[in-house]
Amino acid sequence: MTPTSARGIFKTKHVRAAYARGFTLIEIMVVVVLAGVVLAMISVSAFPDDRSKLRTEADRLAQLWTIAHDEAQVRGAPIVWEANEQSYRFYVREGQRLEPMERDVALRERRWELTPMRVVEIAAPDGRSGPPVRVAFERAGADPVAVELDYGKARAIVRGDGLGRFEVEMP
Repeated sequence: MTPTSARGIFKTKHVRAAYARGFTLIEIMVVVVLAGVVLAMISVSAFPDDRSKLRTEADRLAQLWTIAHDEAQVRGAPIVWEANEQSYRFYVREGQRLEPMERDVALRERRWELTPMRVVEIAAPDGRSGPPVRVAFERAGADPVAVELDYGKARAIVRGDGLGRFEVEMP
């Protein structure tokens, strides 16, 4: 008896034909589109723009101002925030002097994450607008305050109502 076909020849030719077919254009386009979407998501989260960075910086400042306001209530002494283009710090008034709060974990001196940062007090009570900008947090209610932060083309305003509530606006 002679075999009519060699063992496995049909199967091998059939498999080779399937592999030779390759990918369709639609399959390749779907993969390229998915890769593009994933890369776009990674680049947006890994490399935020100036506006996102400034928003983060302004939110941090609003939180620190809340802490400073509460600290002024607890201590019964004014807390002063002072800022320039490179950094900002908090002081506590002791008698006639302002002492830096160097040992306070939250209210220690900090460098701006984005430099140079343009800092302007909006409608300063004493008419000043240039650096250094100072904002005082008193035990009794304080005047409303607004400070504008500018970095590049991005702009943020941190506002306080004088009662301890602070918010960030991104015009």
